[in-house]
Amino acid sequence: MAKGDVVMERRPLTLCMERGPGEGKSFVATQLKRVTIGRTRTNKYPIKDPTVSQKHAVIEWRVDCWVLVDVGSSNGTDVNGKVLVENEPVRLRNGDLVRFGNAIKVRVQIEEEDEEEEEEEVEEIEEVEVEEVEEVEEAEQEEEMEEEEDEEPGMTVEEWFEQERQRIVQIVHARADATILEMKESAEQLKKMYREHAGVD
Repeated sequence: MAKGDVVMERRPLTLCMERGPGEGKSFVATQLKRVTIGRTRTNKYPIKDPTVSQKHAVIEWRVDCWVLVDVGSSNGTDVNGKVLVENEPVRLRNGDLVRFGNAIKVRVQIEEEDEEEEEEEVEEIEEVEVEEVEEVEEAEQEEEMEEEEDEEPGMTVEEWFEQERQRIVQIVHARADATILEMKESAEQLKKMYREHAGVD
């Protein structure tokens, strides 16, 4: 693994036999990071078929995905009709159909991340940011109205200029404070998402 790679939490893998010995049965790789496939019982996923080699292929978790590697089988392996090159890993996706040997067909099931939950989290963050901006704008409008009510008729140009200068400084400070708060909250949210994504407490 290259330096700096983020190791994602392993996603549950299930192999469903669609054509071959034990047709209709499923193999769940709950705790496994590496599933050896072949004709003999020494393999994690044995397939008793004469066209399947003793050591046919391997499915393993690499950094952020499951990959399939043909380890030198006699009758080959393909994914969705595409023949694998020996010892070259191919990324597996949910729903892929894998052929081992001449006619063994196995459907791959990989539990994907819940995209709807991620979208809801993003929407919630955006709503909070919009609400904060609206609150700052409302506060600025209230301050302007209060200052207008407090103004006395007949003030000099110097007094008016000083009053406007102070008002602008207050607005700038308020916006700066709001921006800093937003940045801190965004940073904390990103840290939280990274920890959840990387499986770090």
